[in-house]
Amino acid sequence: MVIPLFRLHIFAALVMLVAMAFWPGVGFADAGKEVLSLDPAGFAAGRTDRLAVVGSTSRGVDIVTPIVVIKGAKPGKTLLLTAAVHGDELNGIRVLHLLAGRLDSAQLAGTVVMVPGVNGPGMAAHSRYFVESDGGGALVDLNRQFPGDADGSLAQRVAARLWQMFRSAKPDLAVDLHTQTRGTVYPLFVYADFNNPVVADMARDLMPDLIKRDTGESGTLETELLRTGVPSLTYEIGAPKIFEPDLIHRAVAGLENVMRRHAMLAGPLVQPASTPFIGNRFFTVRAEQGGVSVVDVALLDIVAQDDLLARQFDLFGHEVRQYRAPVGGRVVSISTDPLREPGAPLVRILY
Repeated sequence: MVIPLFRLHIFAALVMLVAMAFWPGVGFADAGKEVLSLDPAGFAAGRTDRLAVVGSTSRGVDIVTPIVVIKGAKPGKTLLLTAAVHGDELNGIRVLHLLAGRLDSAQLAGTVVMVPGVNGPGMAAHSRYFVESDGGGALVDLNRQFPGDADGSLAQRVAARLWQMFRSAKPDLAVDLHTQTRGTVYPLFVYADFNNPVVADMARDLMPDLIKRDTGESGTLETELLRTGVPSLTYEIGAPKIFEPDLIHRAVAGLENVMRRHAMLAGPLVQPASTPFIGNRFFTVRAEQGGVSVVDVALLDIVAQDDLLARQFDLFGHEVRQYRAPVGGRVVSISTDPLREPGAPLVRILY
């Protein structure tokens, strides 16, 4: 049976109206769309899931970002949690999924706003960067674009809409969840500006292995939120493109600990099993030539100056170079990809 074209158009419109009724914020790409407000006052107690339109691809298709708002039955602070600002950094997504499943709105004081997948185009392209697989977009680091530019490139426009949305939540606290990028790995690790005492407490409450005192970098979500007065930090959770259950569960426990300090959850603070190592500076040892690399240290190892860190071999198996520690400290990152080009990181030391 042939269906007249005008009936297909009517059917499509009806489908779209139904979708918009059940998933507010979803619709055809439209540069004039209002930014989805995350003001807790606009949400009922309990859990609300939304898809927010944050941009449009070169094909005119919406770029959407998932939002989970869990509003408690009791008044309290608002905590903003973001994950996958870099599209290949996935552990944070699972952290937010598990945390959302554990929170009981009847017992929660305040509101938790979760964004489990900030960089949709990067995720779709399996890339750290903001990139559209259909050829549009921009191969840029989305976490250097905030607060964005509504009249700039696509990445800057998306960052601007995300920024408006995050700010509309009126957060009292924020944690941006990351991992290392491809070919490298972190332990449970925090970047925190200790000039802000609330941030310093948050860093310790997250119970990481290592903390770097860090004043931040312009354009990052953490730094720009902190500049607006929102205590914020970056929580690094292991390796990219995989789920690591042990680190994920530790990160969930750390976020719950932050919520206890700020009276969003009942109960005493959990004390970490060991005190995290706190450092002020990095030294990244990079490959001086291409070759097959063997890293001779592990994450969290204590190294002294001149300790052997890594070796490189040519494709015949002959050792061509050794790399030794220029400073003493703790190993915060190592390469997991044996093939290293000149300039690629091999070992990073926190000291």
